[in-house]
Amino acid sequence: MQSAVDAHGPLRRVLQAGGSYESFDAYMECFVGLLREDCFAGIREGLMALRVGTLDPRDMRVWDGAVALAMSPPNAVGEGTVMEFHVNGNATPPMFGSLLAIAPHDDFGGDTIWATVAGADCKQGGLRLYAELCTDLHADSEASVIATLLKRGGKLTIVESPTFYRAYAPAISVLQHMTSESMPFGEEIVLGRTDGPLLVPCADATIDGSVVFDTNTREVVEGMRLTDFNNALQTFCASKTASSAGVTTCECMIQGQMQTITTRLDSSQCEAIRAAVTRRIAILQGPPGTGKTFVGVRIVRLLVSIAAPAEVADTEPSCDDGPILLLTYKNRALDDFLGECLKI
Repeated sequence: MQSAVDAHGPLRRVLQAGGSYESFDAYMECFVGLLREDCFAGIREGLMALRVGTLDPRDMRVWDGAVALAMSPPNAVGEGTVMEFHVNGNATPPMFGSLLAIAPHDDFGGDTIWATVAGADCKQGGLRLYAELCTDLHADSEASVIATLLKRGGKLTIVESPTFYRAYAPAISVLQHMTSESMPFGEEIVLGRTDGPLLVPCADATIDGSVVFDTNTREVVEGMRLTDFNNALQTFCASKTASSAGVTTCECMIQGQMQTITTRLDSSQCEAIRAAVTRRIAILQGPPGTGKTFVGVRIVRLLVSIAAPAEVADTEPSCDDGPILLLTYKNRALDDFLGECLKI
C-alpha cells in the first residue's frame, strides 16, 4: 500500500492559462490531480504533524488503541466490506462519510488502510465505529487489507480527515472512468476550440427578442427569427454609438426590413448573451456588480422562448424541449437567481 504521508506529491501539471491541452490524458491528469490534492492535502499534512508530534488536536481527530471487532461482507445495496472497531474513552463520533486513515501505532506508512465512516454509536465506556473499506484506494487486495487489520488487533490508530471525502469521491470517480469519447464538450474544454459553427436549433426557429430589445412596434421583436436576433446582437456588440441614459440604439434587419431597436445592455452583455445562445458552451465571468445574474436570467428567458413551427419541430430532434439545469456554488446564489426569475 502507498504511504499516507508520501503518496500524493506535488502536481506534475498546472492549469492552462489559455489555449488547448496536449491531449485528453493531459487534461485529466491535471484535473484529477487537483481534486485529489484538494481532497487529501488536509489529512496528509495532519499525518505529517502527527508523525513529528506537532499536531494540533483541533486540526484533526485521532483515536488511539482501536480494536477491530468484526467484519461485514459487501451486500446487495452496494456497500463494501465494513469493519467494526471499538475505541476506549468518551470519544465524539466522526461524521458519516468522512475519510479515515487506519494504521498500527500511528505509523502511517505502507500499511495505511483507507475507509469511510459508515456509522458510529456511543457505547458505555467507548465508541463503536463502523468503517467501510475504500477498495479503490488500496493497491493490495481486500483480503490482504482485512488480514492486516485483524493481525494488528488492539494496536490501531484511526484518524479522521479534516476534508469531507464524500464531497470529492463521486467527481474523482467519474473523471477517472471518463474517456475522450464520453467527455461532454471535449473539443471546447480540452482542445480550446472557439471557432466552431454557430448553433441554430432548427430552421425558422423564433425567439422572444423583447427580453433584451425594445422598439416602437413590440411585436417585431417578440417573435424574431433566431437568425435576425443573432445578427442584431452582433450589431450591438460592434456598435460604437454612445448610449443615452443607458440605452443604445441601432438599425437592424428584421424580417427583411430595417428596424430601429434599442437595448439597455452594454456591448459585453450583448456578447455574453450571443455566446450563450449560439455556442455549445459559454463562460460568463466578471467581478461583483457587472450583471452576471442580470444577464443569466435573461439567457434563461431566451432559451425558454425559442420555438419552431409545429411542422418543423415534429421532424427535427434538435427542436425538442429540454430541462434547464441550474447549479450554484452557494445556496444564496441560487436563491438570488431564482428570485430574479420569479420577478419575470
